[in-house]
Amino acid sequence: MTKYALFILTALLTIVPASMAIDRDAKMIHTAALELMELDDADGIGLAVWGETAFNPEITDWSILVKAGYGEFSPTGVDDFTYWSAAVGLKYYLTTETSIALIGDFTHYSSDRDAKSAIVAGKHRFVPAGENVSPYVTASAGIRDRSSFSDDDETDNSFSEAVFSAGGGVEFRMTDTLSFIFDLKLVQADESDDSTEDLDGVVGFLGLQYYFFNEE
Repeated sequence: MTKYALFILTALLTIVPASMAIDRDAKMIHTAALELMELDDADGIGLAVWGETAFNPEITDWSILVKAGYGEFSPTGVDDFTYWSAAVGLKYYLTTETSIALIGDFTHYSSDRDAKSAIVAGKHRFVPAGENVSPYVTASAGIRDRSSFSDDDETDNSFSEAVFSAGGGVEFRMTDTLSFIFDLKLVQADESDDSTEDLDGVVGFLGLQYYFFNEE
């Protein structure tokens, strides 16, 4: 699946002209958010910060993504875990309102378990980010390698699963540089090999987003 995702991303980048800019023509976009997870066999809450930085003033349709997070994850039937996560990615704006990104993510849990993901994600705004209200939709597909959360010694300790998501949100412009964001998506993931860990559910965040612009 990862090979097909990379092929689709490459094809899109070769047929779309490079003439767009990241949201609001900003140089950098920084976000701080409260993240919430309500999954079939687990719940979670955490804090996350991430940034988007345009390559340079001449290539503003490409950007680099960086994210870090920390929180608590509560699988059904076992003790709660704390976790920290880190992600990096590359984003391309197909148009002013539409973008696609390739992201790598790593999450480590306090119980010596971890998860690694490779994700292709897309986003489309119905209204440009500079307007007072900017609704959007998102979708993603990826592969995740992760440890089992089960304490059963007979359970395989790790496995791979396909993960898909679809959702949307709204960005509310508060000032020229500051926005409030509400985001919600449905997540569909394969069950684990022992059929005890269903991580389908809802993931959302409430965030503040700050835009940095090039000085004139």
